[in-house]
Amino acid sequence: MVKVVLPAFRSLVARRLAVNYGLPQTDIARLLGITQPSISFYLSSKRGKWIEMLENNPKISEMADQFAAALAQGNKSQEELDALLCQLCTTFREIPEFKDVGYAVVKR
Repeated sequence: MVKVVLPAFRSLVARRLAVNYGLPQTDIARLLGITQPSISFYLSSKRGKWIEMLENNPKISEMADQFAAALAQGNKSQEELDALLCQLCTTFREIPEFKDVGYAVVKR
């Protein structure tokens, strides 16, 4: 989850913050708590398998929209943002097409 799903989700959120809210990379990096070069990579790299899988799932895509909006508007506490990420993990595990993904990632 931490090595695959969360980075892909951060990439979705970073793209939304850049495109939908017009935020510069430095602001996006600050909001996500990662480096500006990481944001540059997320925004310029080709879409990977995981990013596409998450983007194509309506529940996960909606969560990325909500998370980006919360960050851009600054109207959520850190606890509320953490709860949204916890909800992401729970939602991810409940989606049938992702059921065995966590196990496959761990086995590598």
